[in-house]
Amino acid sequence: MKRVDIKSNGLDIVDAVNCVLDKNRTFAFINAIERSVKPGDFVIEAGVGTGILAVFAAALNGDVYGIE
Repeated sequence: MKRVDIKSNGLDIVDAVNCVLDKNRTFAFINAIERSVKPGDFVIEAGVGTGILAVFAAALNGDVYGIE
């Protein structure tokens, strides 16, 4: 993994990268999305970060909006 300059980028970048690299946490979120999102649902992701969770919700035909 590439070293992140926290002083320039802030901790949010580090948190997003660690979340994506943490397979257990990412798959837990994906499983929760699969159980919850139905086609046509209105989904808001607050703090989009990498956008990976919004992409999974959109793949289930949810109307997804991200707020950063």
